[in-house]
Amino acid sequence: MSIWGASATNAKANFFSYVSDAKGIYYDGRVETELEVILNSLTSKSWRDCELTKRFILNQKEAGIQKYPEVDGFLDTVPQDDAILIVGQVSGDASTLHTETLAHGNYELAKLGRELFPEKPLYYKPHPYERENGETRRILQDFDISLVPANASFESAAKRFDAVLVNTSGAGLEAAMLGCKVYTAGTSFYSHWGFTQDCIQPHPRRHNKLSPEDVYSAFVCRYAKFLTFDENTNTAKSISFRQFFELQERVK
Repeated sequence: MSIWGASATNAKANFFSYVSDAKGIYYDGRVETELEVILNSLTSKSWRDCELTKRFILNQKEAGIQKYPEVDGFLDTVPQDDAILIVGQVSGDASTLHTETLAHGNYELAKLGRELFPEKPLYYKPHPYERENGETRRILQDFDISLVPANASFESAAKRFDAVLVNTSGAGLEAAMLGCKVYTAGTSFYSHWGFTQDCIQPHPRRHNKLSPEDVYSAFVCRYAKFLTFDENTNTAKSISFRQFFELQERVK
């Protein structure tokens, strides 16, 4: 399964990233995973100590922190200084079904947002690939929330809001790397490491204090796995992150 990196899913590139975990699903906060073990073992801000990892993180920030770079519509919304952006997910997203969460859907997430912030202006951005428009209309009407278009660039939106509320979406990690305060309704792979404001009580297994860059770099550089695919022989070969990064640089 590919998580980040547009070039990793580019068919012309012939190299791919995926994740696998012998302990559990990486986004399931109910169980210990190999990713969680890695994150508990890190030294805070250690991503700066490895030149390759540091270069990767800085390159990603320069290129843009956004899982869906193809969703880059113009955003003309100018929110109030204390406004909070609620970030929707695709209905039935596995990362909301197989973990602990206070919101089992976008409507419940918006309701939680209004309960947490009764006096603040709230905005809702539907997931760009969510087709349930009726739910969005109910969210806006029932909780007095303004709309940020689904096709607007999430990176642009995150840069205009000081705070976001997510369920378990990876957009929360992206927002944290862009400097936002991030409130989480569910236990995701990046929550409960000290840089998010979590609605669910602190998790006893997660005792480390990390930065967003620590989690992002550990996921990509240490946890994810990489393959190259030879179309001539129809075979795949495992490669290191360094090899993957070099290939990624060549196709830019």
